Amino acid sequence: MSRLVYNNEHYALQRSFGVKELNDLLEKAMERGPEFKTKQSFAPSGLGYSGSCPRYWYYAFNGVEFTYDTAATAMANMNAGSDAGVRLANVLEKAGILVEAEQEVNTIESDEFPPIRGYIDAVVNWKDEEVLVEIKTCKSSTWNQRATSNSVPTYQLAQLLVYMYVTGHDKGFFMTENKDTHELFILPVKMTDENKQLVEDIFEWMRTVKKNADEGELPKRPFNKSSMNCKRCPVREVCWDGWTRGSVNGTDPNPGVVNLPVLELPSGR
Repeated sequence: MSRLVYNNEHYALQRSFGVKELNDLLEKAMERGPEFKTKQSFAPSGLGYSGSCPRYWYYAFNGVEFTYDTAATAMANMNAGSDAGVRLANVLEKAGILVEAEQEVNTIESDEFPPIRGYIDAVVNWKDEEVLVEIKTCKSSTWNQRATSNSVPTYQLAQLLVYMYVTGHDKGFFMTENKDTHELFILPVKMTDENKQLVEDIFEWMRTVKKNADEGELPKRPFNKSSMNCKRCPVREVCWDGWTRGSVNGTDPNPGVVNLPVLELPSGR
């Protein structure tokens, strides 16, 4: 298990000072407790992992207790990413090109789009045109791979494309910061016919999943309990409650009724 505070316990002063106790206190402060939620919309930022699972959305749209098993170091990493977004938006403002930071996108009441709610990191005026900006951070090895291949993960690309489609923008870009060196990798994105089709396929999946959540029955699980999708899922405890392994003596009180597809995003985009 990852600990937040590095502790040289073999030094007497570390022990007498209470470094371990301070670690426990800080980790407790960073815990994210369980909470009951009823989702009203899809989040473009969550299209990877559990966000690609129709069973997750069935629970989320009908109300369920979300539980989080996130280490303090992982929470710190997520918070650092959010802080970087604010800091880099301030840089865009100082550069004189920021139009708006944290612009909300909300289609919950729309008849044209499936229910979506999220925030565009920044909108800038670049070469006399409004362009959407998605800000990301990653470690050096990942940053180097993305910069060399001139790409970002498809689930991140899908997030920006959804925002571009809904807001009617043809151009956007990723601003990805290297956490170690603070170098920036800029990846321009255009709403090509191929990208437009990707968004429309995502919307069709969303409509199918939302309609089933509103009117249908519990979907069957598309993933194994040991899969990364399930390990990171905040409704894992409810989804697998009562399940035990075994072809003869195994139990599963909630196997699900309907088969719905997982959101499949193309690789190598």
